[in-house]
Amino acid sequence: APLPPAREAKYSYNMAMWYDDGRFSARFAVQAVSSFFSCIAGCGQLGMNNYPSAGGGANIKLPYNPGSPNFRDATRFIDGRLGCKLGPHVELFVEGRNLGNATTSNSQGPYTPFADGTPNMLDLNYAGRRLMVGMNYRN
Repeated sequence: APLPPAREAKYSYNMAMWYDDGRFSARFAVQAVSSFFSCIAGCGQLGMNNYPSAGGGANIKLPYNPGSPNFRDATRFIDGRLGCKLGPHVELFVEGRNLGNATTSNSQGPYTPFADGTPNMLDLNYAGRRLMVGMNYRN
């Protein structure tokens, strides 16, 4: 099957909304990237016979035994921040990162699924949700 260009997402977007009236400030942001083809299994290893490859120039050896295509799965991260100035020098804030508990993962997409159709997940990474509360003092 023809594969799309390596590391080229179909879409990506960043959205942000701000509010600031001098005393109260708020920010809400979303960053998203669609899934994309990253490489054929075994990429980066010497001696793999994955011809034809994106880089070309590979020596063709028999038997021809390409691996399955690997994909970086879609991600969407949501961040937010609220701040309140108590005076000309002091600001209190609450900030949250990865509020949607998003993960990053690599899989083999629609290729080589399990018998019930579940995609073959290669890895799953979760950096966690971070909530911060703090104070800024400006002299």
